[in-house]
Amino acid sequence: MDDERCVALNVSLCCQTSLQGSEEKTLYIWVYPVLLLLSIFGNTMNIFLYHHPFLRTSSTVRLLLFRSKANLIFSISLLPNFLYAVGGFRRSPYFPYTVYTSNSTELFYWHTVKYMVFFSNALNTTSVWLTVCVTAHLLGLVAWPIQAKNWLTMSRVHWIIAVVTFVSFALHALLVTHRDVASFSCPLDEEIVVHRYLSLSRPVFDQIYYYLSAWIVNIMPLLILILCCLWIGRSTMKRGKSSILVTTLNKKANGRHRCVLNLAAATTICHLIFEFPSSAVQFLAAVSSALPNTNWRFHTLIAVSNFLTIFNAALTFLVYTLFSKKYRQLALSLCGFQTNYNLVPNNNQSRNSVPNTRLAKSSIAATPAQPSKLITLAQDSSALSSQDVQL
Repeated sequence: MDDERCVALNVSLCCQTSLQGSEEKTLYIWVYPVLLLLSIFGNTMNIFLYHHPFLRTSSTVRLLLFRSKANLIFSISLLPNFLYAVGGFRRSPYFPYTVYTSNSTELFYWHTVKYMVFFSNALNTTSVWLTVCVTAHLLGLVAWPIQAKNWLTMSRVHWIIAVVTFVSFALHALLVTHRDVASFSCPLDEEIVVHRYLSLSRPVFDQIYYYLSAWIVNIMPLLILILCCLWIGRSTMKRGKSSILVTTLNKKANGRHRCVLNLAAATTICHLIFEFPSSAVQFLAAVSSALPNTNWRFHTLIAVSNFLTIFNAALTFLVYTLFSKKYRQLALSLCGFQTNYNLVPNNNQSRNSVPNTRLAKSSIAATPAQPSKLITLAQDSSALSSQDVQL
């Protein structure tokens, strides 16, 4: 076998070990294929649905759109890890093994591992902070409805997305600039190539990076989300029946208004459910790594943390269709199961509604007993349409 040949040659010069622990390897072989396919399919569906005329003019949906794009690319960036795990299905995760120049899957993994680690971390950070932005906007809609609708314009949304993306990629730039994969041939057999994943930075800089990324990616977003949720609950209780959440739950808001709020609330709840344990796991992993004889715990906790992150990225489409009836109908319509379903009126209907409103207004002078109801209905409809444009 290759492992026995590796030991017979020279372990230090002709052998290498896997970067994946036994737990993570098992997840990549048996669990992650389903999650990756579900994540790619679900986020692709989200992207198409967010471009639907029923949703695309919403600033909140624009944030969710770029979040789905980040999750989609994040899932695709993990495919080399999956191929690497499948290629070494029979290989022990901690036992040295040999890599031949003819093994294209193994070589592809080692050539892309540095960029895969960088993009997966940067895109996950982007997704996390876009979730924070969605939750913060939801808080604004609950606590300060008018100000929140007027402030978060599409231009500001694009600026927020650009800043979040730039900071996320800059934070993890160390993984590209100060990481490298060294490759060299075995002196006893030229057909064997050995790879080493190396850190080119000083240990103190690596430690600063790990603590900084843990704070920015895990701890700070979680604290902000918890604070926003508590504030939303306090503001909802204070406003009572006039709160935007109460009117949405009572189905007094229009269709798109209710759909967008459901999407924002589902995004926040999913992140809290899956990222809170992930943050706790990161903390326990840091503690276990500082204790002696706990390496197996460290790899186990990191595998659980990565699993929760991928599970959160893969589950959003299913949660959205479960939380929102309108979104579910849109998805069925996109898949061809509801061909006659139309949420957005066509141009002819919108044009016909204008003269009807004018006729109603012109009849106010002739029938003084009914004008207040007509004016109220016209004002309510215009208010709902303005909410849709700004939400």
